[in-house]
Amino acid sequence: MKRQSTRLQEAIDTQGRELRAEMKEQGEDIKAQGARASQAELEQARLNGVNSVLLRQAHTHENLDGAD
Repeated sequence: MKRQSTRLQEAIDTQGRELRAEMKEQGEDIKAQGARASQAELEQARLNGVNSVLLRQAHTHENLDGAD
């Protein structure tokens, strides 16, 4: 009986290690996805800023051209 209990405990320990390793891997994947999303958001914000400046410049030039 004790031998069976030891084997069962070893199986539980092995399965626990495997699950912890899988959770760690998934956590790293989630962190990497978050970093990629953050980079994409930063790039989009930068592009929005550039577009805003370009639109303002275009409108300013239109107003100047229309005043002539």
